[in-house]
Amino acid sequence: LQEWQTDFVDSEVQHRHFSHLYPIYPGDQVNEKHTPEMMAAVKKVLERRGDEATGWSMGWKVNIWARLKDGDKALDILSNLFTLVRVDGANMSGGGTYPNLFDAHPPFQIDGNFGATAGIAEMLVQSHEGEIHLLPALPTSWHTGKVTGLKARGGVTVDMEWENGQLKLAKIHSAVGGLLKIRTNEQVFCADEAVYTKDVNSNVLFQWVNPGLPIIHNPKATSTWQSKKLFNLTLNTTSGGNYHILARK
Repeated sequence: LQEWQTDFVDSEVQHRHFSHLYPIYPGDQVNEKHTPEMMAAVKKVLERRGDEATGWSMGWKVNIWARLKDGDKALDILSNLFTLVRVDGANMSGGGTYPNLFDAHPPFQIDGNFGATAGIAEMLVQSHEGEIHLLPALPTSWHTGKVTGLKARGGVTVDMEWENGQLKLAKIHSAVGGLLKIRTNEQVFCADEAVYTKDVNSNVLFQWVNPGLPIIHNPKATSTWQSKKLFNLTLNTTSGGNYHILARK
């Protein structure tokens, strides 16, 4: 994925900046559903940049790896953020976390703290592709757990429980109502009264900005993006409604 208008050999291959990945996070123009060929290019950039960086950069990497649906890699970067950095007088260096949990980089980087928490949420719920994807990038070591109060686009709040890496129960609260498309890694059903529909969601918070087709200079050099098998459930919700999503046995 070309970073600058004119392509050239990088003088610092593992530099902490990668502004050309903005369209995948926090943007949504690059995503698995609409632009899979660009997902493969993003992964190549991250692999080339490496895992080490200052705090804000590692926080950004956590979120991008989550968008790539690689929870184990996102957790690796998140763990690097917790590398203890000691303060020796006025000399401060390295990426990680100070003893007071401030993100390390002189004097400190709140971007790393915010990026880490955003990355954790991104590993558990995503909603940038016009759908609410539950457990899109769950790390293997987080195989069993629960979370409450995660926010998704469309005025939605999500509570979830999962076991052995699979969704057990999700409670969806729809503040404004309307169509909600739920994406899951396994087949699910809604245990409450709701109208199942295939209509297109008109909620502006779910609209995706189409960036157009990418210019590929060398098609033979591109990689193919391998998507996992996913399931969809679209509900017509009411304002203030609560909906329980359960895995099919």
